Amino acid sequence: MSIGVDLEKELLTNMQDLTTVEQDAIRIFSAMYVNSYENIKLTKIQSLENSIAEQIKFYGKKKDDYSASIQPIIDSYTQNIDFIIKQYNTYFCAILNDLQETQNNQKIAFMNEKMCISSKDETKRIAVEQKIMNYEIVLGECRRQLEQCKMQMESKLNEIFYEKDKQLSTGKVSVFQKIMNIFSGKSKVENFVIHSLSVEMNELSTKVNEEVEKLADEMIKNIAIIKDAMMQTQENFSNMLEG
Repeated sequence: MSIGVDLEKELLTNMQDLTTVEQDAIRIFSAMYVNSYENIKLTKIQSLENSIAEQIKFYGKKKDDYSASIQPIIDSYTQNIDFIIKQYNTYFCAILNDLQETQNNQKIAFMNEKMCISSKDETKRIAVEQKIMNYEIVLGECRRQLEQCKMQMESKLNEIFYEKDKQLSTGKVSVFQKIMNIFSGKSKVENFVIHSLSVEMNELSTKVNEEVEKLADEMIKNIAIIKDAMMQTQENFSNMLEG
């Protein structure tokens, strides 16, 4: 099951109380988010595969002969990409949950406002109207963080998983290189391609783990901003009623 499917399931469990318009807005932005990381992921993996194929070809060998050695490299690369994406998905869903909760609370406040108008309770009506405006501020912060999450995810994936085939500079195989490949092509593929990339994947895993830890800390701080704003909205409402 893809992580995109997991994200879709998470969204569906939290949208039941929202209007069709609200659900559509969330689905559209979520689809843009998922399409973005899936396209980036595909591009990065294809770039690595192309880079490996070109390097093996440079040493006069065939990629198919090294499939057993190449696949663990591709798998490790893919797992590292997925690891970062899953952390961003956790952040993305946490923001969406708060956005949906705030939208529901605001709808309740709108209903309370109508009741206050009917009962001519001016004190409560003013407090409720302020509550509605404060919820709008919270919603703005949620939307800002959703945009930020998407842009940061794209930036981080492009930064860590650069397109390797664009960095490749093997050049045209000379006659001398062709002769040398007859005698040492196999060992050069094993040492300069397979072994080198295996070491690189280990280093990449370390870097990705560090990035995910930093992202988790950042996520906690950013979500806390939203939670605090929601709490302050309720406290301000209570204080206004108490006079």
